[in-house]
Amino acid sequence: MPSHIEQRGRIRDPFFFDNQDYHAYLNWLGEALQRDQCALQGTAYKLHIDAADGGIPISCIPAWASSHDSQSEIPLAAMTSRRVTNLYGLMESAYDAPQIHGYSRQLGYVPLIDIHTRRDEPPRCTFSSLMVAFVV
Repeated sequence: MPSHIEQRGRIRDPFFFDNQDYHAYLNWLGEALQRDQCALQGTAYKLHIDAADGGIPISCIPAWASSHDSQSEIPLAAMTSRRVTNLYGLMESAYDAPQIHGYSRQLGYVPLIDIHTRRDEPPRCTFSSLMVAFVV
C-alpha cells in the first residue's frame, strides 16, 4: 500500500538536533523496513498552479517535491503572462525574493508578497497581518 510520509520541522525548525539523532532515525527506519518487508522510494511530485480570482486555473507546472516552491514561480509567471494580463500576484512569504519581485514588475503586475522573516532578522509587519488588521 503506497503511503506518503513527510517529516520536517515546523517553520524550518530542525527535525534532527544532531548527527546522532539522524543516524538513530535512519537505523530505526531501516529496521522497520526490513521487519515489514517494505521498500522506500523517494520519488514525489507537486503541481504549482497559477489561478485567477475565483480559483480558475490558468497555468500549471509539475515539480519535484523536494524543490523549493519559489523555484517554479518565474517559469509559471512567464507561462501565465502569455495567457492572461495580470494586475497583481498574491503570494505567500516563501516567494519573497528580489528576483520574483523584479520579474513580476517586469511582466507588468504588482507583486503582493507576504514579507519573509529570516531567522536572523526581527519580525516585521507582514501583508497578512495588514490584511487582518484591515478586515477587522
